[in-house]
Amino acid sequence: ATLINPKTYKQRKELAKELYELRKHKGMTPAEADKLLDDVNYFGCMLLHTGKADGLAGSAICSTAELMRPALQIIKTKPGATLVSETIMMEDTKKKRVLFLTDCSLNPDPTIEELAQIGVNGAECAASFGFEPRVAFLSYSTKGSGGTSPTIEKTLKAIELARKKKKEYVFDGEFQGDAAINPYAAGRKCPNALIKGDANVLVFPNLTTANIVCHLLIQLSESKLGMGMLMGIRKPVIILGRSTPLETVENLIINCAMK
Repeated sequence: ATLINPKTYKQRKELAKELYELRKHKGMTPAEADKLLDDVNYFGCMLLHTGKADGLAGSAICSTAELMRPALQIIKTKPGATLVSETIMMEDTKKKRVLFLTDCSLNPDPTIEELAQIGVNGAECAASFGFEPRVAFLSYSTKGSGGTSPTIEKTLKAIELARKKKKEYVFDGEFQGDAAINPYAAGRKCPNALIKGDANVLVFPNLTTANIVCHLLIQLSESKLGMGMLMGIRKPVIILGRSTPLETVENLIINCAMK
């Protein structure tokens, strides 16, 4: 690996000038742009933006927000995407399968359109690693078992919209967690569903649910965190997380390179 010190990087002035050009409409001065490059997150995002790096893996020693802020400001969304969301790749060692969980870091209370895009982003993440996306939108209800409510209606409309956005992927719901990933539960609860307990992409209704579940899975089960990938963004950005075991970091960086 090549180690770079932001303070002594030979092309720092070039990065500072480019950062100033990107953010001057927000009132940033050249001096402020140069100072921001002392922040490794801004420095890394500028390396990625200018093509001096092909991917970025960070936030092992800072909060996720400290990396996502410059990523959203500098890298921005890719063409066709309406928002950026985080998809977590998780290895279920008990069932010997890989699951993609989304959105786990960015969008607190998504609208119908945002929830649909989160589902599409999750599907594209799975597809980029060679999986055939089977996207389950999660709820406290399975196919109407919980009656009707604004949250269920929002989920159903998001599924319809996601299907229009990406017809080549399977989107289905609403599902309780067991019906989404357990064939026996699906057979009992929703035998006629498109997804029959074989989902590999799980879309949570809001950030509170997603973030709590993901952290508890890591703490209470043998499931292994593979990566946290920002999707809908122009270039690969991976969230390492401050509680990520040291031995996992190497795999996360390899995943970033694969992306």
